[in-house]
Amino acid sequence: MRRKNVNRPDDISGVVQRQRRRTIGDFNSVRPLTTETDSRAKTTAIDKTINHESNTEDIELITEEDIIESTRSDIDKSKIGKKGWKARRKAKKLATKQKWARRPLPLRVARKIVRYGGMALILFGLYNAVITFTALNGIIDRGGDGALALQENIQPSALKGEGDGRINIMLLGIGGDGHKAGNLADSIIVASIDPFANEAAMLSIPRDMYVTIPGYYDTKVNAAHALGEDDPDLEGGGIELMKQTLEEILDISIHYYIRVDFQGFVEAIDTIGGITVNLEEAVYDPNFDWEFGANALNLPAGENTLDGQTALLLSRARGASGIGLGVSKGDFGRGDRQREILLAAKDKVLRAGTYSNPLRISELVRTAGDHVRTDIQIGEMLRMYEIVNKISSENIISFGLTNDPDNYLNSANIGGASVQVPKTGDYDEIRLFVRELFVDGFIKQEAPVLDVYNGSQVAGLAGETSTELESYGYKIGVVDNAPAQNYLKTVVYDLSDGKKPFTKQLLSTRFNVTMVAGTQIPAEFKNTESDFVIILGADIAQEETTF
Repeated sequence: MRRKNVNRPDDISGVVQRQRRRTIGDFNSVRPLTTETDSRAKTTAIDKTINHESNTEDIELITEEDIIESTRSDIDKSKIGKKGWKARRKAKKLATKQKWARRPLPLRVARKIVRYGGMALILFGLYNAVITFTALNGIIDRGGDGALALQENIQPSALKGEGDGRINIMLLGIGGDGHKAGNLADSIIVASIDPFANEAAMLSIPRDMYVTIPGYYDTKVNAAHALGEDDPDLEGGGIELMKQTLEEILDISIHYYIRVDFQGFVEAIDTIGGITVNLEEAVYDPNFDWEFGANALNLPAGENTLDGQTALLLSRARGASGIGLGVSKGDFGRGDRQREILLAAKDKVLRAGTYSNPLRISELVRTAGDHVRTDIQIGEMLRMYEIVNKISSENIISFGLTNDPDNYLNSANIGGASVQVPKTGDYDEIRLFVRELFVDGFIKQEAPVLDVYNGSQVAGLAGETSTELESYGYKIGVVDNAPAQNYLKTVVYDLSDGKKPFTKQLLSTRFNVTMVAGTQIPAEFKNTESDFVIILGADIAQEETTF
């Protein structure tokens, strides 16, 4: 006989003990946990926890969830294991799936379109980026130091000379494959940007200008590109030879280049949706009729919207003349129209938001293909866009070298060829003009005033030097002989109190001197309001050229 455990409690943790049957197999006598008012159940912890005020209230059935809940303790959820986190995530996904399964069919379809459509857009964006990047790599040349002025937070010590405050870009148009003499430069423009004043200038070089091509011979400037392309031993080919030629005749640095052929030009204009130009007079050139049909280039005066093909014909036309005027400017008028077309394209690209439209950029790049080459890197393109976007067309100077009376060229015939030559017989006057057109951004920003004294025994040295300095954008104060002409070396005094650091660096480099503090200037030079005082010595006079 089983001994009764007298110490056994009636309940455990609020759960009523299981009741024994009266007899084995007597299933009808089982005493379940119900809401009956049993005297034994009333004394249990269930009554105490469920209803402390009334012993007549019903007692709820204890469920499995109640039992599980009673065994739980406060757990730091941040310490739940990885398996528990995955299980909860799986349960959440299952609940979401069941939730959407009960939604109407149109909503479920729309959800899938959004979900998978978004994924498709992401994949398409990645694909487009890869294709664009690959295409860019196909048109971008590596190498070159680039333009210092394109950088941000420039230190004065980085300057090497006047011109570092500009961004100069050589723009070349060539016929390309399928055109007769396709490597001859059909259009030559130097675009220069001042990123500090938000200004720019464009200079057209007539293709018939007679020049000396470095390492070759004297001929028309447009032949430089073709000669370089035909020379397998010349590093950089036609681009490098044309760059060297322009740097020599203009006395500036060419930081970047962009070369486009006829087909690339047409497709680029069409890709941006055409351009609008305002012609001062009607333009007609019958020279294209045999190739492109009657009146291929016949435009009225005023505003004209051009597609790529018409824009190309307008930029190429040499025999174009105003209807009723019978006047043709030949290559010079051609240069004028090319600059107008570039300005129109610039305005269209910025106004249409092309740079902010990845699809349009991708289309432009893929269109370019083998028809465009440049050495402007991707990061530099983005920085250049930021700068150009701030420059209005009103702040862009457009100029072309011509044979007009107030310009710099004369027409001539050399070896039976019609060419353009400098009026003075050399490039000095052209170089002075170009420096005035492309004023260094740092000099323009600081606007320094210089006094120039001749401390040597060479007559006129101060005047010659001041003219040269003025062409770079420096403002000239006093020009005179020093009290004594026995200076062996040039001396430059800084009276700006450190407020013009870029000018200080440029003058130190130009005259190869260590700048002297203004407090040490001799008494005879103190009576001045200029920022710098330059006393030229015999070292400058002994040079073959001043600079």
